[in-house]
Amino acid sequence: MTLLVVREYATLVQGHTARLIDGNPLRAEVPARAFASLRGLLLEPGNDAQSVLTAGVQGGKEVLKLSSWVGVLQTPDGTQIEVLPKVLEDDSDVARTRQLFIRMLSALLGFTSREWRAADLDASKLPLMEFFASQFLTAVARLVRQGIARTYLEQPQELPALRGRLDLPRHLPLQLSRPSMLAVVADEFLLDRPENRAIRAALEVIRPLLRAPANLRLHTRLRMAFEDVPVSREPLQDLRIWHRDRSYRQYTDVRPLVELVLRGQSPLTAQGKAHVHSLLFPMADVFEAYVAQVLRECVDAQGNRQYLKVETQLAEHHLACQRGRKVYLLKPDLRLTLPDGKEVLADTKWKRLNASAGPRGGVDMADLYQMFAYGQKYLAGKGEIWLIYPKTAMFPKKLDPFIFTDGLSATAVPFDLEADMSSGLAALHPSH
Repeated sequence: MTLLVVREYATLVQGHTARLIDGNPLRAEVPARAFASLRGLLLEPGNDAQSVLTAGVQGGKEVLKLSSWVGVLQTPDGTQIEVLPKVLEDDSDVARTRQLFIRMLSALLGFTSREWRAADLDASKLPLMEFFASQFLTAVARLVRQGIARTYLEQPQELPALRGRLDLPRHLPLQLSRPSMLAVVADEFLLDRPENRAIRAALEVIRPLLRAPANLRLHTRLRMAFEDVPVSREPLQDLRIWHRDRSYRQYTDVRPLVELVLRGQSPLTAQGKAHVHSLLFPMADVFEAYVAQVLRECVDAQGNRQYLKVETQLAEHHLACQRGRKVYLLKPDLRLTLPDGKEVLADTKWKRLNASAGPRGGVDMADLYQMFAYGQKYLAGKGEIWLIYPKTAMFPKKLDPFIFTDGLSATAVPFDLEADMSSGLAALHPSH
């Protein structure tokens, strides 16, 4: 297996080996077979590969351009492309970038801050795929030690004595060939549960992606532990009906990792001729989830929460009505309740602003139109809206507010991706 680490929006060109060109993580060379597999994704029906990579020509050579989807791509020839987000000024610090990305991704997967801080300890030591696999396999191994849940299910059987209830539609024909046997339906205490089927499906999905000997050994043991679990026909449906009550508490920690493996939020599919395995995530969604989690835990110097309530994915108002029906749902990312009871709307934007480029700093006009609509519908035309962007050296403090009307404004504010909530350092500085 050959590992190549690049950044989002990197350009890939065809070559002899997997390597960065001049050490630049935004431009890389991949072997011909790997390049052909990635290019083949664009021709396969059933996926949305164009949202992950696009084909083009630079300097007379065919290139593939990555997007803001981040994670791992693995081609059949063993080339593993790790796509990391641009979260640090220093692109050369792969370990620190990987560690911060794991922390951000943990929010999208529903981990608590305590859980992702524990994961931080190992995040920089392994390639991204092996880290994901290690976390998943460790959680499943912990579940096996605590006990795999079983349930009673009715099973048709043919027995010499009555057990359960007699199944007459099956019993009468059976008497013609085997008169000494009874066709019955009896309860059996089985492993056939949606949680177990989803875990087994995840074990099958992740197997081709493993390379580390420790992960391979652990996977073999776990595969034997789930050998009696039926193969799931619809793993995502099993994930949706996963039981979350107290009697299945041992399954709580493993569920987000199973979802990571099965869903991955990737628009690509491993089916078809390309056979490219992927575990990819839209960085805009990762950033949004991370901001929400950090703001929920954000405290001031006295240890008081800076936001009494952090609500996500609002869906309360539409832009307009047509023929008596509401159309164009408006969905702000966040609604923050300040200690004085004031409510502020916020939208996260995974984009690097440049305050030196002018007073607008690169804020898109379309985003401002969107914020104006939010303000009219959610704030009745009076209030404040924050556009939250990653904090960088080119965007260290908030921009001057965009005034829509008397009483309604939107302000672009920086969010510190490396802020440490445990020390009371605020990630967001809208007042500065």
